[in-house]
Amino acid sequence: MVDVVEVVSELRASNFINSERSSTGRVVKDLNSGHFKCQVDARVDGVDEPDGNYQTADEAINALVAFWRACDRALEMCAVWEFRKI
Repeated sequence: MVDVVEVVSELRASNFINSERSSTGRVVKDLNSGHFKCQVDARVDGVDEPDGNYQTADEAINALVAFWRACDRALEMCAVWEFRKI
């Protein structure tokens, strides 16, 4: 079965510690399961991406914001961004 998602929200985070880069993330709704998921275009070494199946878009947005805050803390210790296409 083909996986189809609806992009519910697109967010951007910027002004990270020790970095001039920004990161884009999306909250998507899986049309097969109805669950909400997060997609990110960049990650920081040592920080786990939000990978849950969330019941609401707000839960997924909160997970994405928590992920970026964790990235900011890791960058304070000189970690490195790893960018990829989403």
